[in-house]
Amino acid sequence: MTRQTASRPQGPAYVRITEDLKSRIRQGRWPVGAMLPSRHSLAREYGVALVTMQRAVEQLTQDGTLQAHPGRGTFVASPPAPADAGASARAGSARTMSGLPTMARHAADSAQPQSLSSATVAIIVPVRIAEPPAAAWEEAWEPLVVRGVERVIAGVGGRTRFLSLDQPDKGGPVSWGEAVRRLAAEGASAIIVIEIYDYAGAQSEIVSAAVGLACPLVYVTWRPVPYFIPHVYYDARHAGYQAAEHLLKSGYRRLVFFQPFTAQWVMDRLAGARDAARRSGLAADSVRAYPGSPHPYPPGADPVEVGYRSARKALAAGVLRPPSPGAKERTGVIAVNDHTAYGVLRAATEAGLTPGRDFGLIGFDDAPQSRVVGLTSVRPPLDALGEEAGHLVARALAGDASALQVGLRSLLVPRASTCLQAAGAKRRARREA
Repeated sequence: MTRQTASRPQGPAYVRITEDLKSRIRQGRWPVGAMLPSRHSLAREYGVALVTMQRAVEQLTQDGTLQAHPGRGTFVASPPAPADAGASARAGSARTMSGLPTMARHAADSAQPQSLSSATVAIIVPVRIAEPPAAAWEEAWEPLVVRGVERVIAGVGGRTRFLSLDQPDKGGPVSWGEAVRRLAAEGASAIIVIEIYDYAGAQSEIVSAAVGLACPLVYVTWRPVPYFIPHVYYDARHAGYQAAEHLLKSGYRRLVFFQPFTAQWVMDRLAGARDAARRSGLAADSVRAYPGSPHPYPPGADPVEVGYRSARKALAAGVLRPPSPGAKERTGVIAVNDHTAYGVLRAATEAGLTPGRDFGLIGFDDAPQSRVVGLTSVRPPLDALGEEAGHLVARALAGDASALQVGLRSLLVPRASTCLQAAGAKRRARREA
């Protein structure tokens, strides 16, 4: 749909678009630090040629409202001046973003620039990650993110230190806010908070602790943060899009989103899968969510076992079934993560079904066992999350006070569980034998 504006300034189309983008930024549609849609998307929205859209964006990058970063995107760098004020009105303006409290700039914004080579960057993680078992280390997300941070900081001679919230050797647990304030008081040059699971209340506590902080803080998280704070996040919705798109392109037209439990990240992945269905010309409800009303994840439960029990019910209900002879419609199953997919695989094997032959199966997170069982999976950009956080810290210490939002996407790793051609080859080989 082409965007219409209530009051259209006179002049060329790019001028009207420039003013409309400014208006939307002032209204909080994109807060400072937010990434704008691509130029192609905006050109379609406004119903103009790409070159016109590029010229409008260039106007806003030249006046400092936007910053363009090749390979990352275009971000809101500062709020535009009010429509009836001069350019000087931009500095120091207070904002309310989408009804959320205004996020004050860090006290560090006015600090003298510091070289990363002489800095101590403190890293906050939720649980202790020193010397974990090898298998646990490979599957835990935080250590891989930390490695990415260390690669950037150590690469320029900086130092890192750690604080885990559970504090097993220092008298018990601390909160996110307490950890931030303690490290700042102890003289950390910058702080990176790694919170990539769905911890209740964590986001608001971390954002509140960042207000007025005497050093830069970068937040590594699991979804976009609508506040003025530098952060890097994993785009879970796009991961769901990738999974569904892969199945559709592989010939699976009937999709089941297998959700034996629910959480916000599960809903994000389901929404992304339905985005892909709509993009392919299918109705959003062509991606069937099973079960329709899942319960929250039971603490301490084995996700493989949870997936197995739910998959057996799905088989009994006919939700997961092999194609009838000669049928062209194939079922593709999107499990909420690899471990629940292992449960589906176990139940399907007991029923005599093979993924890649009788149905497609894809998971998320690319756990090590997925290579062994041939499960197609969507791999999160864990090292890259840490590296981007390190780069944002380097920018902040160099005196760049603009808050940036960096969203990273996954890598889909195809394996036998979604390979219909491999399944056909196996059947032909059995017939020839």
